[in-house]
Amino acid sequence: MEDYFLSHTAWEKGCLIWTGGKTGNGYGLGSVEGKKKLAHRYAWERAKGPIPKGAFIDHICHTRACVNVEHLRLTTNQQNTWNRSGATPDNVSGFRNVARHGRGWRVVVTKDGVPHRFGTYPTVEEAAVVAEQARKDLFGDYAGRG
Repeated sequence: MEDYFLSHTAWEKGCLIWTGGKTGNGYGLGSVEGKKKLAHRYAWERAKGPIPKGAFIDHICHTRACVNVEHLRLTTNQQNTWNRSGATPDNVSGFRNVARHGRGWRVVVTKDGVPHRFGTYPTVEEAAVVAEQARKDLFGDYAGRG
């Protein structure tokens, strides 16, 4: 897989992008000993060793095709979920944790099943700034992007 790995990567804006096959979600996908393997997991293991059982590999850069181990870290499933990028497809505001409320935009960030309310703002842009700071306060290095 090593030669295959190196021949299917290219540097782009600090990320080492997997140029081979990809999953439907955009993660790099290769073959190791006849079995399909996610390229970022292979990159981690070749540089850092085995991935502990139950651990996830998180893309700090939020680029799913990136296999640069400097942009990857071990996380729990919960940390990996916290660090996602962007709003869900059904979110009309276009920003995580921001939803229409009357004539304004409400900020609610849920952590450990508990909703934390951060007020309602006249513009979506103001609410987005508050939501970003709220995620940083609640999730630290796993705050993700908005």
